[in-house]
Amino acid sequence: MENFELLIKNIKKHSFSITIKRQYILKEIFFSLKPLNAKEIKKQIKEKYKLDISLPTLYKGLQFFEDLNIVGSIFISSKKTTYYYLKGIKSQNFLICLKCGTITIFNDIHMNNQIKEISLKNNFFLLSQRVMLYGICEECDK
Repeated sequence: MENFELLIKNIKKHSFSITIKRQYILKEIFFSLKPLNAKEIKKQIKEKYKLDISLPTLYKGLQFFEDLNIVGSIFISSKKTTYYYLKGIKSQNFLICLKCGTITIFNDIHMNNQIKEISLKNNFFLLSQRVMLYGICEECDK
């Protein structure tokens, strides 16, 4: 919770308006273990905070955080849905099912080390990485 409050404080410090609705939107993404779509965020806000946020307001809030480079998005064409996740984590890796649209976050130390080696070998200063692997999940492959 401390890091979340620090993030909010930093946004305010730069004179950006951070309404309670925007805080709830960011909080859901910040503490989520997986990327969320707008309907999931809306539902969680309604359940946790008893606040019915409109979809246009939600999308404006999401765009606000994307513009600040705090939130990233992944569009899954098979589901015609966009999923949102917190940016700024050094290593972000996703397995994305092209049939059902399930997104699984994974971390592979060997792959991460290999990416670092490639960066060093090419005299490239790596700030962050995001790997998206597209395929069919085990459930859809049955």
